[in-house]
Amino acid sequence: METVEVTKLGTMKVNGDVVVTDPCYLSSGHSSDDLVALPQGTYEAYIEKVDTNGWGVRVAKFYVIKEGEKVYNETPIRNRFVDSGQMMIVDKAALSGWVADEFTGAENTPKIFGYSGACVITCAAERAGVFDNGLGAVSRTGYGDGNYPLSLLLNSAKEPIGVGIEFISEDDDEDDE
Repeated sequence: METVEVTKLGTMKVNGDVVVTDPCYLSSGHSSDDLVALPQGTYEAYIEKVDTNGWGVRVAKFYVIKEGEKVYNETPIRNRFVDSGQMMIVDKAALSGWVADEFTGAENTPKIFGYSGACVITCAAERAGVFDNGLGAVSRTGYGDGNYPLSLLLNSAKEPIGVGIEFISEDDDEDDE
């Protein structure tokens, strides 16, 4: 399996903790398992797409990295469940403005900071993006619903500088052969 494209989605602000969750779970709140502590600052959101040899090009990784930093190591911290085929990384403080609405179709829904806005972003050709308010990013998962590993991204001083989710790994490709 070969990475065919790395795409910078844009930037987002982080004021401390980020929530890493499926956006459909936010209507019922979030748990402490959803939280990851990151230093305050501006973060760049990225996706990596791979050609899955028969399943087409899909999002394999979704991550945010503090602007100006370089990742030297990844530390797995826990798995995240997905039920809507999407994963979101959002500043915890921004969630007071989250709209817990329903998605009725991309053609009739504005890109609001809510579940329907997340769906509009992930239904677009890029399959991912940053919310217009710059307080979060969302991505479609590689193969839909499931249980995906979340990692803390570290700089050379072993300080946290981001988080990442792996939807499709090299091991997944080997299992298919």
